[in-house]
Amino acid sequence: MVPVKGLDSAKTRLAEFLSPEERIWLVEHMLRGVLGVIASSVPAPNRWMVTPDPKAMAIAAEFGFTVLPELRQATESYSVDAACLYMETQGVEGVLRVPLDLPMLDIPSFRDLCAAIPRYRTPTSVAPYSLLVPSHDRNGTNALYRSPPLWYASRFGNDSLNKHRDEVRKAGGAVKLYPQEGFALDIDAPEDLAKLLELDIQGTLRTWLESQDIPRRLQEAGYMGGPHAPKADKTSSVTARLRAAYADPEPAPHHDAEEAPGDDTTEGNPQEEAGPDAAKQPEETDATTTGQQEAPPEARAGRPASRAEQIRAARQEAADVDKSANGSATPEPEAAVEQVIEAEDAPDVVWPEER
Repeated sequence: MVPVKGLDSAKTRLAEFLSPEERIWLVEHMLRGVLGVIASSVPAPNRWMVTPDPKAMAIAAEFGFTVLPELRQATESYSVDAACLYMETQGVEGVLRVPLDLPMLDIPSFRDLCAAIPRYRTPTSVAPYSLLVPSHDRNGTNALYRSPPLWYASRFGNDSLNKHRDEVRKAGGAVKLYPQEGFALDIDAPEDLAKLLELDIQGTLRTWLESQDIPRRLQEAGYMGGPHAPKADKTSSVTARLRAAYADPEPAPHHDAEEAPGDDTTEGNPQEEAGPDAAKQPEETDATTTGQQEAPPEARAGRPASRAEQIRAARQEAADVDKSANGSATPEPEAAVEQVIEAEDAPDVVWPEER
């Protein structure tokens, strides 16, 4: 599932460096690249996009994606969770969120990630499970898989990798970090364009950047070639250089600084803020799926119930109703709870040499 906000309002951190027309071209080019990679590997019924943008909807149709239309996108986290909520009511067991701004993503990288999802799952198939692909700086989350689709809340934005791991620990489930070179670099700021150019990757995007004189503009702005610009190692391969960026097995330290308004840290109900029209289903529709555990009380103390906790509570209520009607509860899968791997109790980083 690919979330897309308005193409003409995307990448605002590049607004001081690229013109509106240049930003639109860049975003559309990267979107088409990501959708093309997914379409080459995933059957049409399993390709989804959530967006309020008519042009993005048209592009999605070209690649055979099912579109979940939004009235607007409040935050990416709300959009992703609203889409996952609806997809779960349709019987979807797991969702892989892929961003649109991955210029290095190719078919082998994407298929490698898809193969890793079942390979590193917990021994118990019913246990909640997540696989996270970190950005090269170990700060962001450049791909996120959850099964069930909404067993913890999305926390996209600054320091999202640590925030997602915190959500997993609160909810109680298994998580793996899976560094993947094709997902390592996302384009949000001028320094990301500089890193892409310094990696010396050839292709249509590089040709366009050069045609727009972007390398010179980056140099003049101090992002490339200046005394403080990072020096690229031209003697090693792109893969080796990106793998070196993943060398530290621990993400950047987590900071609990107060988030600015509009950040993807707000708790609440995605149906109240933004999300696909189809996600506005009665709560009892989603409550038919069972098998997730309620978050422990200590995880909920002192804060409002998260979106994921609201869904789990609805499922538990439905299970209690079934128990009253049938006289006995549906048996739990054997030893399911005992076999849930807590994130803090198991090594959760799968390095390339271990695959």
